[in-house]
Formats: sequence, C-alpha cells, structure tokens
Amino acid sequence: MYSEHPVDDPPATFATINEMIDLQNKLAGFDGKTRRDQPTRLRLHYLVDFRVSKEDRERFYMYATDQFIGMLDDNTEELTDPDQLRREWGIWHETGHTHQQNSWTWDALGEVNVNLFSLYVQEAFGQENRLQVNEDEQPSTLEKARDYLEAGANNMLAEVEGDGDEFFIRLVMFYQLKEAFGWDLFIDLHKHFRAHPLPEDASDQDKADAFVVSMCELTGVDLRPFFDKWGLQASRSAKRKIDAVGYELPEDDLTQIF
Repeated sequence: MYSEHPVDDPPATFATINEMIDLQNKLAGFDGKTRRDQPTRLRLHYLVDFRVSKEDRERFYMYATDQFIGMLDDNTEELTDPDQLRREWGIWHETGHTHQQNSWTWDALGEVNVNLFSLYVQEAFGQENRLQVNEDEQPSTLEKARDYLEAGANNMLAEVEGDGDEFFIRLVMFYQLKEAFGWDLFIDLHKHFRAHPLPEDASDQDKADAFVVSMCELTGVDLRPFFDKWGLQASRSAKRKIDAVGYELPEDDLTQIF
C-alpha cells in the first residue's frame, strides 16, 4: 500500500504502465488504421482487493476480469515501481488477459496464449526471454519442450495436468511461430479475429479449427504438420478448407527452430 510503498516518481510510474499497455495494444493489433482496430478509450484499472479472505489471498498473485486487475495490498510496488514493472512477468500476464480473444482461446489455452503478451513486453523491455532461462540448473522451457515433442505431445485441446510446466511448454508452439514469421503474424491474427469473430457458443474444436485455418491463411503455408506434432488436430472440415487452397508445406520442420 502507499503508506508502506510510496510512489517516488508518479510521472515515471504512469509512463511505464502506459508503455506496457501500449505494447500490448500493439501486439493486439490496435493500430487505429480501421474503426475496429482503435484502442479502447476506457481505462484499465489496477485495484487492490481488500475484501479477499485470508485463505484466498494464499491462492493467487493477481487476477484479471472485466477490464481491471485485482491485486493484493502487498504487491502494489511491483506495479508502481518502474524498475520492478519492467521485470514483472505476472503483471504483464494479467494485463494480457484483458486483450485475449475468445475466438482462438479454447479452454485449455486460457493460461497459455495470454503469455504471448508477456513475451512481447519482456522482449521490448530488453529482458532475457523466460523460455530460454535455466533456473537452479534446471533445463530451460525450450529444452523441456524439445523432450516433450520427442516423447509425443499431448492433445492440445486437453487441460494441462501436473505442476504447470506444460503451460509454458505449450507456449513454445506459439513462440516457434513467432520465430518463423515474426510478431506481425500475431498482430494480423488479432485483427483477423476482430473482423471474423466466432460465435459465443463456439466449441473448443471450432476455435482450434479457426486458429489452424487462419494461421495457414495468414502465412500462406500449410502448417498442419507443425500443429499435428504439437498435438493440435484440425477437424476434417477444416482440413478440407486448407486442401482447397493448396498451401505449400513449410520448407523446414518448424518444431526444430530451437
């Protein structure tokens, strides 16, 4: 809280917060070139949840809902201190939830593709890529992902089980696409789904199909072998749409980027 962690330089604090939000707006394709790609005029609120129970406060760091980020009273400095905010993955992650698109976020992906926003901000702030870091002499996430693929990936539509490593391992699939095609691919993807959103009752398979078809369309490449290796299977109808266009297969195995 302010009494314990006063804001030393309010202009610097707001400048850094706005820089983070602007970066996420950029990745989400809010460049103002069309009416639907205008960034919102509504403010994003970061609020301290004083009503949370003692039990619940042990279960979360922050949460995001309805254009606001809920925080605890002992972690506000991570937002208000510009130096900390430039290193704070958790805040980038929760802010990213406010940009997440339902049309290509099936249930098992809710805590996965949101981290594209964290990776983008991390890169822009000049921080080391989280996926490449070896902590406590443990393998990096990229190294774990290599072993994961060699063993045979799980169904990408299935919920993540275990200790949570697989959330970040699955993020590697998106990271590899970024490495192959650049961040512009995801900027274009966000714009595409604003122009062509799926209905609210779309199934997980509908969303997966829309994602696979759209990625093939946006890249001009038949990415089905790549997605198949990651355990993301398109339906027969989606495969027919891709076959009808006749995209070229990728020249390299994109899963071997790292």
